[in-house]
Amino acid sequence: MAGRVEVEICVCASCVLCGAMDLVEAVEVLGSLRGRLHYRARVETKLSPHLGQGSHRYGAPYARVNGRMLENTVCENLMAAVLEEAEKGERKL
Repeated sequence: MAGRVEVEICVCASCVLCGAMDLVEAVEVLGSLRGRLHYRARVETKLSPHLGQGSHRYGAPYARVNGRMLENTVCENLMAAVLEEAEKGERKL
């Protein structure tokens, strides 16, 4: 059985204004390309009303991939983190 990659994306007002919905869309596209990218891990996406602690004024948008917090996240960095975690899961099999 393939592993899974847990992705949490913060959807507080600050994160949404800084592009969180683009991150959600990027993860959905990545999931649809699973066969072409040759990974078997299941990507599970969860939207969170507030990731982490404190204000998100300077680090938004926030995302978490298998427990690793990402700040000032852009689609490319999030997708790279997801693929890295998927690859780690493949090596464990």
